Amino acid sequence: MATIIMSDQAAAMGLPEIAMLATLIFVFQGFFGFPLTSFFLRKEGRVMIEQFRKNKSSKSSAKTSAASGTAVSKATVSEKKTINSLVPEKYKTPTYYLTKLGILAVIVYIINLFTGQFFSQTILEIAIGVIGVMCGFLEKEPLKKAQSMGILQLCLTASFMRNFADSTPQQLFGLIVPIFGFLVMASIAIAVASILVGKVMKFSVSMSMAIGLNCFLGFPFNYIICDEAVNAVGETEEEREYLNGILMPKMIISGIVAVSMVSTLVAGMFVGMM
Repeated sequence: MATIIMSDQAAAMGLPEIAMLATLIFVFQGFFGFPLTSFFLRKEGRVMIEQFRKNKSSKSSAKTSAASGTAVSKATVSEKKTINSLVPEKYKTPTYYLTKLGILAVIVYIINLFTGQFFSQTILEIAIGVIGVMCGFLEKEPLKKAQSMGILQLCLTASFMRNFADSTPQQLFGLIVPIFGFLVMASIAIAVASILVGKVMKFSVSMSMAIGLNCFLGFPFNYIICDEAVNAVGETEEEREYLNGILMPKMIISGIVAVSMVSTLVAGMFVGMM
């Protein structure tokens, strides 16, 4: 999302090379993020498994109590009535979910109309979406339930490519060095910030780095890499469940915060400075 914000603003200002640079950084950041995240997750997983095997009995009891607590909380949530729960299941078709998303999009349009686009449209869309879920109007993952996630992801990916329409091979090769420099500096900054914050939160260096590197990933890449690390380190189903229950929530939440929220907010601020 941040890539779209920055590249669109650069293109609107007549700076096609900057628009290409933002898009290429988005493409190449995976070459840094994927292997590094996988390495740190596997390293953390091996340490966790060793501790799990040494304290299997105590860990199993703690896991059982946590599972029962989760079951109670899920039961409590299921009892809570929302606007969406009042709608019969037979009416919850793809059209139903797309209509609700359309209503929220109209609300964003009206707010922008009356505020003179004072707020960043992308940030406003995220805020309205979060409010819609909190109010029980919108379910989680509505695009998947509307069977539209795949086609919209394809359209989103295709929208990035428009920044290369007027580019030449010489321009692309000329951006390789700046991209490499930016990604190296970003990796160092992520490492320093992650380790410092991790010490405060009492996380290991490996866990801190894996969480911080979500700046290069986002969903579903962080989910896929975490799932692969869990399956590679865990030898039994019990060990894989143990690792998944600890690593996966941290990776998913950090991905949402870093990619969907913070990066969009920062991009919105920088757009105003351009």
